[in-house]
Amino acid sequence: VVNRESTFNPKAFNHGHWGLMQIKHATARGMGYDGPASGLFDAETNLKYAVKYLRGAWLVSGGNAKRADMLYQTGYYYDAKRKGLLEATGLGADRKRHRLPPDA
Repeated sequence: VVNRESTFNPKAFNHGHWGLMQIKHATARGMGYDGPASGLFDAETNLKYAVKYLRGAWLVSGGNAKRADMLYQTGYYYDAKRKGLLEATGLGADRKRHRLPPDA
């Protein structure tokens, strides 16, 4: 994934995708990251949250590596929801945590 996404360049940036694994800031926040988007240029930080997201893709894919790779690239929230895997992937609780209050 790292080779394809950034050719191992921790400072890679492309259309809102940051660092080694080209994770979006919003996606990293969904995985528990609470720093600025530029913090995703730090290789250790980028890998910590992007690998969490990749793990979720693996779970949703049922262990199919090619499908997990495709889900990592395209997103898998609705697939996880349909399969009842939101909590297991880390998407369920995090979506609740980032929801805006009713009066916002």
